Amino acid sequence: MASADSVSLNVSSAASVPQGNNFTVDVNISGVTDLYDFQFDLSFDPTILQVTNIAEGAFLPGAGATFFLPGFIDNSSGTITFNADTLEAAIPGANGAGTLIEFSFDASSVGTSFLNLDNIICRIRRVT
Repeated sequence: MASADSVSLNVSSAASVPQGNNFTVDVNISGVTDLYDFQFDLSFDPTILQVTNIAEGAFLPGAGATFFLPGFIDNSSGTITFNADTLEAAIPGANGAGTLIEFSFDASSVGTSFLNLDNIICRIRRVT
């Protein structure tokens, strides 16, 4: 497990989004040393939100070539599972802070939705 101060969600646009509008949620990491790969799931209220896109964040690719796996979107149950990214070579991991993944959502209904990160795995790799 990587040493990290935090893995967090950050709503990039407004905290309140009008029905029918799109917005982006970033999953950020801070205080990490030698991050080599990560995996996590995200859940949300599917009666309020629908996922429209998943994009690789800039943090891990900043350390070298990556293999990115956008998660499996299930807008019926409100889950995005097996989001993952890994460096491809035996190189030092990423250090510092940045965005791991960007999720795009559509505010399909009026209401408030939870966003939960689950099954978080962050691994380090030190190259000597």
